[in-house]
Amino acid sequence: MPANQIDARRERYAALTAVVERTEQHAYTWVQESGNIQSYRHYDTGRHLHIDDAGQFYNQKREPIAKELALEHARGARVDHRQQVDEEAGLRL
Repeated sequence: MPANQIDARRERYAALTAVVERTEQHAYTWVQESGNIQSYRHYDTGRHLHIDDAGQFYNQKREPIAKELALEHARGARVDHRQQVDEEAGLRL
């Protein structure tokens, strides 16, 4: 692979490799760049992960979200966010 292609690949994956555990990085492929946000698709679930150059995660509406929620979405985990908020507040449904 020519050096310029290697450099482009490193740039595309820089956001992912900076914030996602090394053991999980292989599960994603780069899809596109939109401004400073890189988008990756999870091989198994087909769901997307959006990360900017500073390591901030985003939902599909380009709204900032927590890393854990972004990864759960991309992995295909079903998350009841209302229950999560209640549990953080010390409440049980």
